[in-house]
Amino acid sequence: MPAKIKRRGLFGHPSRLAASGFRQPQYLGECYELEQIIWQTLDRIRERDGAEIMTEVAERLTTYIRLGVEIADGKWDHLGRDT
Repeated sequence: MPAKIKRRGLFGHPSRLAASGFRQPQYLGECYELEQIIWQTLDRIRERDGAEIMTEVAERLTTYIRLGVEIADGKWDHLGRDT
């Protein structure tokens, strides 16, 4: 099995940022937590089902996140129809 890749969050580890005196908005902390959950889940899927399945899951997540952003921006309704 391939070794786990040690990942740091997109915005850096929250405890390191706090120690520097930086006070981040709450959404950045939530983003970091979500990012960690996604990486842990993808690692678990890769170990159990292989890299090909993990890639399929990651691509699917990307599609659903992009669709969610477009719905939030008002481009589509919840059924995928143009607004």
